[in-house]
Amino acid sequence: MNKKDLLLSICIVGILAMPFVAMSAQFFMKPEPTATAVATAALAEACTHWSPDGRYCAGKLDFQGAIVQTEDGRTLFSPWVKWTTFQGWTADGRYALFDHTDQYGNRRGVLFDVENWTVSQPGGDCAYPGRMSASCRFGFELVDLENRKVLQGSGTLYDLQTGSHINLFPDPQKAIVVLASLSPDNTKLALFGAPEMSNGYPLATAVTLYIANIDGTGLTAVPELSFSADEPGPTTMAWSEDGQTILFRLSDGLVYQYNLHNGQLEHLTAVDDSP
Repeated sequence: MNKKDLLLSICIVGILAMPFVAMSAQFFMKPEPTATAVATAALAEACTHWSPDGRYCAGKLDFQGAIVQTEDGRTLFSPWVKWTTFQGWTADGRYALFDHTDQYGNRRGVLFDVENWTVSQPGGDCAYPGRMSASCRFGFELVDLENRKVLQGSGTLYDLQTGSHINLFPDPQKAIVVLASLSPDNTKLALFGAPEMSNGYPLATAVTLYIANIDGTGLTAVPELSFSADEPGPTTMAWSEDGQTILFRLSDGLVYQYNLHNGQLEHLTAVDDSP
């Protein structure tokens, strides 16, 4: 075989081998999946929360975050490192609400706006650099899906209908709300909170009962109802049907009711832990 024929044979073999080389490279050099790709792949199992009009699907991915997808496959993704809780769709189907929580108890609320196709975290970032104190209180303590209002643990009340917000306490970076409830007529808020956390630690803070109008005005403290946010802090709270009485339970099982009309506090019952 002369040199010309030898070179021609080598070229032919090289051309025939190129597809196999490409296939091998594609097999052994798979690209690392991005966070969005991972979230999209997991959506088949995570997507269980459909919007009222059935056009959008929301899913929580725990260690990866939260996601909203359209019927044509477009995806919004919010990454996070720990746990995610779905709060609900607003009644008009515009917003999907989530809470992100880390291992220290820090919380942040996340809004998916499918009208503007954006993701936002109301309240921004936390001022405290130390996250182990659970001092980040930007999660949603109260969610009114019908009227599109949310109350953060920082004491900031958002009106998603108008895009406005009001701070119930002077500094939302320092304030704390651990429990909140909306009156049956949607006109008043009852909440246990404080304008400033004790040394930046929620569980060391003494929280007081406050009453406010739903627009954030008229915030009034009930100083005789003050408890540690840890022990024996309030765990549940509810209004009577006429909106004149608030019932709440402490973590030690004691149950009280507070009458807004006359300001009286009454002890109702206690949980019997005896054998």
